[in-house]
Amino acid sequence: MAKLTDDQVQAIVKEELSDLIQIAEVLSLNIHRSLRLLHQSIKLGEHTNDKAAFLEYMYDVARAAVVFLHSSLETALREIVRLQLKQDADISYIPLAGQPGFSSRKEKFTLNDLAKYHGQSVDEVIAESVDGYLSSLSFNNTKDITDTFARLNLPQSTLGQYYPILDEMINRRHQIVHEGDMKRDRKSFDLEPIKIEQIKVWLDTTADFCAEVMRVTVNALYLSKIVERLEQSGFEASRDQVAQWINIEVKDVFQ
Repeated sequence: MAKLTDDQVQAIVKEELSDLIQIAEVLSLNIHRSLRLLHQSIKLGEHTNDKAAFLEYMYDVARAAVVFLHSSLETALREIVRLQLKQDADISYIPLAGQPGFSSRKEKFTLNDLAKYHGQSVDEVIAESVDGYLSSLSFNNTKDITDTFARLNLPQSTLGQYYPILDEMINRRHQIVHEGDMKRDRKSFDLEPIKIEQIKVWLDTTADFCAEVMRVTVNALYLSKIVERLEQSGFEASRDQVAQWINIEVKDVFQ
């Protein structure tokens, strides 16, 4: 058996990780969209000499950047959960698609419950159910993240360092979306000031957190498969060696 070249090895690694790489690319795009909103907020303010108008322009577009950033985080996490569920994970807690009270799982199903799926394969019904579950899955705080990852047995020892800053971002998004970002003292109609530099920290932390989640996912789901496939092709490498070849990042966030 001919020895694999470095390019062939990298091609195998890239093929096995194609779904995860796509998630990283979409997240990179969305992070940049939030960043462009942040840049645009400053540009809008530069077109007026009115200080009050400057702040209104800058802060409102900056608030939109925070809302979109949280949406980007949720989208990436949902897709990572999808990858986990495709790997023979426990799906007993996911309700059958289209059932009344979708958020409540039913332990048993009657023939009437199943009749509407006539003509569909079991795989199709499972996929539809998983899609429905993911469409309703939200992350309103980092506890939602930890609970979801715990259910999937995804290791979290390296993720906790990001949670305090992520909670700041998610809480501020909640205040913007559900309270119009009004000051919470209830004594005025003033808006809560928002700092551009703080949003940059939230952007950076979100990107770093998602990159770390992807690294954890690689270790949990993909390393053994990649090593096995390389061995079948006559190339011997340890899990640690393969891990060093993999570098999935949310690219160039501030360039």
